[in-house]
Amino acid sequence: MKSKFTHWIQLVLFGSLLLLGQAAQAEMYKWVDEEGNVSYSDQPQHKDARKLDPYSDNTIPATRIPPKAEPALPAPDMPETRYSLLQITSPEHDQAIRSNNGNISISLSIQPALNLAQGHSISLLLDNQLVSENLTTLQATLQNIDRGTHQLSAVIKNKQGETLKQSDSITFHLHRHSILHPRAGQN
Repeated sequence: MKSKFTHWIQLVLFGSLLLLGQAAQAEMYKWVDEEGNVSYSDQPQHKDARKLDPYSDNTIPATRIPPKAEPALPAPDMPETRYSLLQITSPEHDQAIRSNNGNISISLSIQPALNLAQGHSISLLLDNQLVSENLTTLQATLQNIDRGTHQLSAVIKNKQGETLKQSDSITFHLHRHSILHPRAGQN
C-alpha cells in the first residue's frame, strides 16, 4: 500500500511539473493605450500589442562601479608641520592623584595646532607602554590604571607612524583604595 501511495504522489508531482512548464511558455503581450497606460496580458487585446520575448525583456545590464580613488596625498610642496611644543599640562609633574576607579584625565598643549589634514595624531605612553593612539584631541582619559607611581609621555606621529615630536615624560602618583590596607580602627 505504501508503494502505491508513493507511486501516486510521484505521478501527481510529475503532472504538476508538466503543467507548470506549459504555463512558463505562455506568450505575453504589452501595449500602451491612447491615455498612456501600459498594460500586459497573455492575449493581444489592443491593436498596438507587441509580443514580449521573456529572455530579452527580463535582463538588466550590470552597473559599472568605478574603481576606488586613491586618498589624496598632501601636495609635495607642502612641508610637514614642525611642532615646537608638545607638553602634558594635566596631571602636573610629581602630582599625587586620588582616584579609586583609576581614571586619569590627560590634557595636552601643542604648538602649532595638530595638523589633521596631514594625518597627524597623538599617542600616549604610560610606563613606556602604548596605552592610547590615534588621538586627534588634546584631552584623553586613561581608565583603570593601577595605583602607584607612573611615567606618562605623549607622542605626535604622522600617518606613516613616524614620530614627529615627543613630550617630556612626567611622573604622577595614583592613590586608590585597597581592601588590603583598611583604615586604622577598622576590622
